[in-house]
Amino acid sequence: MYCVTIPNVFHPPSSLGDSRVRINRRFIAKWRTAYLSRVADLLNAQDDRLRQCRECRRLFFAVKRQEYCTTRCSQTTRTRRYREKDRERAYERRHRAHKRSMERKLGR
Repeated sequence: MYCVTIPNVFHPPSSLGDSRVRINRRFIAKWRTAYLSRVADLLNAQDDRLRQCRECRRLFFAVKRQEYCTTRCSQTTRTRRYREKDRERAYERRHRAHKRSMERKLGR
C-alpha cells in the first residue's frame, strides 16, 4: 500500500459560474488502483471527445465531428459504400485496372 496524492483533477465549471475547480485527493491505495482512478478521471473529463470508430471499433479522441479513428478507416467505409452503390461500375473499373497492369507486366 502506498499513500498517493492525485493532483490537478479538473471538473467542469458549476452552474453558479465558478471557474474550474482544482481538487487534490489523497488516499491510500495500491498503485494500480491509483493509476486506474486517475485514468478514469481523465476519461470522464474528456467524455464528449472519447468515441468509438465506426469501422474498427477502436476508442479514440475525436477532433470536431470526427467519426473514424484514422483516414484508413474512413476511406475503407467510403470505398465499401461506393462499391455497394454501383457494383457493376466498380467491377468494370477494377477489371480495366487489372487488364492494364497485366499488359504492362507482360509487355503487350
